[in-house]
Amino acid sequence: MDVPSFDELLSLVEPLIRKEDTGMHPSISPSERLSITLRYLVSGNSFEDLIFMTARSPQAIGKLVIDTCEAIILCLKRQQPIKTPKTPEEWIMTSDTFKSAWHFPNCLGAIDGKLIPIKKSVKSGSFYFNYKKFFSIVLMDVVNNQL
Repeated sequence: MDVPSFDELLSLVEPLIRKEDTGMHPSISPSERLSITLRYLVSGNSFEDLIFMTARSPQAIGKLVIDTCEAIILCLKRQQPIKTPKTPEEWIMTSDTFKSAWHFPNCLGAIDGKLIPIKKSVKSGSFYFNYKKFFSIVLMDVVNNQL
C-alpha cells in the first residue's frame, strides 16, 4: 500500500481506533494499530508471529486487529459504491479508456480474485477448503477504467 492510500485510510479510521493513555502504559497509536492490522491481513501470519515485528503481545495484537478491522468495515461501508456509467456515451468512453490505456478493446471493467489463506474454523468441515488444498476465503475485486 502506498503512503497516500495508507494516510487516507488512517484518516477515516483514526477517530474509531484512537485510545486514551492509561496510568499503566501509553496507548498504541492509530498509525501503529493500522500498520499491524494491515501486516496481519497481508501476511496471514499468526498473532504470535507478529510479536517479533511489532514488540506487542499476541493478546494486544488480537484485540487491536479485531477493533481496527471493524473500524475499516464501518468506514468503508459509508464510502460511495462503484459508480457505473449511465448513458451510452459514458459506456463508450469507458471502453475507449480501456482500449487506449491497456490495449484492451470493448472492455467495460475488470474482475479478479485472490485466495486468502485462513485457519480452519471449528466445525466448518471442508467448507473453506479449496482446490489448492488449503483453507481460504476468496477476495474479489472489481475495477473500472480509472488509472
